[in-house]
Amino acid sequence: VHVESYSELRDCVVLPAVRIGPHCRLNRCVVDKGCVIPPNTVIGHDPADDAKRFHVSPSGIVLVTPEAVSSDAKSGLAWVPDLQPLSAWDEAEQRWRSGE
Repeated sequence: VHVESYSELRDCVVLPAVRIGPHCRLNRCVVDKGCVIPPNTVIGHDPADDAKRFHVSPSGIVLVTPEAVSSDAKSGLAWVPDLQPLSAWDEAEQRWRSGE
């Protein structure tokens, strides 16, 4: 799990191989493995908005899946394989962004 600067998580369960971008606010969430949460994402603070994108339990717990947070999830761009070291993921992402 990698959480960038200035992000806040309260009452969350975060499974392995998750990246949370900077300035995110997550409250009462279960974040599934392999999720990449984009910068400035807010989840768990507006039940009506959360219900449009995620499954929300009757008690208000938000289930965050890779498919729900990224339109690229099905192509594999937002999915981090189990047990892959974060350094390898960072290198692959840098190569992808530079067009190599």
